[in-house]
Parts: sequence; structure tokens; C-alpha cells
Amino acid sequence: MLRNRFFIDSCVLLGILRKDENTRACKSFISRINNDLFVGYISPFVTGEMFNSVRFADDIRTEKKT
Repeated sequence: MLRNRFFIDSCVLLGILRKDENTRACKSFISRINNDLFVGYISPFVTGEMFNSVRFADDIRTEKKT
């Protein structure tokens, strides 16, 4: 069976972490991938972008930055 393949940008992953008006849609999209309805993939660049965003975003990371 041929499934649709989607590139997952960091905004989808950050939408889950940030808990805003997009969180529900982002979680729904990722759950479709988890349930094998779609094939999702990310690039090494997106992985790095995610680490950087989590590290420096005040609304994601709550502990004090040094």
C-alpha cells in the first residue's frame, strides 16, 4: 500500500510543545503518522532547529537560562 509521505517541519513539532491554538491540529497530524496513515520524516536541520528552539524559547523551557 502506497501511503502519502510528508516532510515534518519544526513548526509542527513546536506546535505540540508550545501549547497554543495550533497544538490540537499538530497532535492530530502526528497521531496520523503514529497510526500509519501517513509517512512522516524530518531532516537533520529540523532536528537541530528543534534543539535550538527548545533551548532558547521562554514559552517552552521554563527553568532559568544561564
